[in-house]
Order: sequence, then structure tokens, then C-alpha cells
Amino acid sequence: MLRVTILLLTFFQPLLAAGDKSMFWTQAVRSDNPPDLYTSKTDVAYPFRWANGHRLSFRNFAKDRPNNVAPYDEPRLFIAVKYVDDDLVWYDSVYSGEYKYICQNEGASTANAPPEPKNEYGFQLTGEMKNNFDDVMGECKNNKQKPIKLDSEEKSNAVRDLCKANDNRIPYYLAMKREKGKSAYKWLDGDDVKNANWAPNQPSKDDKEQCAVFYWEPTQNTILWASSACNTARRVACQKA
Repeated sequence: MLRVTILLLTFFQPLLAAGDKSMFWTQAVRSDNPPDLYTSKTDVAYPFRWANGHRLSFRNFAKDRPNNVAPYDEPRLFIAVKYVDDDLVWYDSVYSGEYKYICQNEGASTANAPPEPKNEYGFQLTGEMKNNFDDVMGECKNNKQKPIKLDSEEKSNAVRDLCKANDNRIPYYLAMKREKGKSAYKWLDGDDVKNANWAPNQPSKDDKEQCAVFYWEPTQNTILWASSACNTARRVACQKA
């Protein structure tokens, strides 16, 4: 069975939050050399939080992390830490395994929590999974919300800021489709798509990809779009009606 080390965030959160690599537990990690260190936790699509409820004020994720991947039946994720090339790098991982742990004195000072992100458009980016595009669109309607329509730079920037604050790189359906054999997408309300921000080599010319998704690309700090098959199971994302 996987042997891991678990750090109790109730006590050590200020260390990792501040990004201090010289503290005693860093040396302990290096000398013990465990496979993983489990730290902060979250559910898919929601922000990582320390044990005191604070959002992350410091990050040191490995390249292409977090990727927010988890089995449908085990959506809770953790930040795991490894000692790599004289650094402590973070990545997201599904909770599992046996644990040992390192603690810090409870009286240590705590880092200030960053503010909650603004969400003036009422975006709801959830971890709830639906079977296909139609089911996601229907769930928005059932919740008296509407599917996400990024038809302005302001909306795109707003959802970008929300994804960034939550370390959320999950692809979500956009409220638009194209007819089979045609290249142009239209919003579900009939409007033309005028402000697309497609990822490189997107949209695909594959006739099976009639829907589209958006996702946050942290290396560019922007929201990118990509074509998608409409029968792909995805998580629910809506905005206030």
C-alpha cells in the first residue's frame, strides 16, 4: 500500500502559505523523502483551503498542475507536495493511502487570507457531473440559471478571475453549438459568436465536435475555447439568469 506523509494544516499552514523553504519541516521532508505530503484539500472545481478555512495566498504548483482530475466517485482532492531539485513543488492528488505526519507548534502566526473573488455575473462552476451537453444545459434551467455565454471581454475576464482564484482548470461547456458539416458556431439564443478565443488549432474540423468548452490556461492567464463532442460527460457550469 502507498506510504505517504501527511502534514497537519491546522498547525503548519503558515509555513506553506508563506512559501518559506527554510523551516524545519522542509528539512524533514528532504531527509525522510516520502512519496507525497498531503496538505490542503478541496472538492473538484472549488478552491483549495487550509485547515483554518483560508484560501491559498501562496502557490508553488508543478508544471501543468493542478489539473483537477479525479474519479467521478471520489471527487475530493488534496494538494500534495514533493521535494524535487531542492524545491517543494505542489500537485493535486486524490486522497488515498497510509499516513505519517509532521506538526508545528499551534502558537505560530497565520498568513492573511486573500479576499474572496468577485463574481458579478453569478458564475457557478461546480463539480457536479452530467452525461452530455444537453444534460448540462438542462441542469442550468432546472436551477433557474442559464448556461454560460461568454459574449464579452468583461465576462471572459470575470470567469478567468474566478477560475484562477479557485485553481480550476476544468473544461466546461459553453452555451453554443454548430451544425454538422459547418464551421460557424452560434450561441443557443441564436446570436453569432463574435469574440471567440480559441486555443491553437481549434476549433477542430471533426464533424463529431459540434459543441465547445472553455477552460482557464494559467500559463497565459486567459480563458481558451476548444471544440468538443456533445456526448462528453462534463461538470455543470451556469450563470445567474
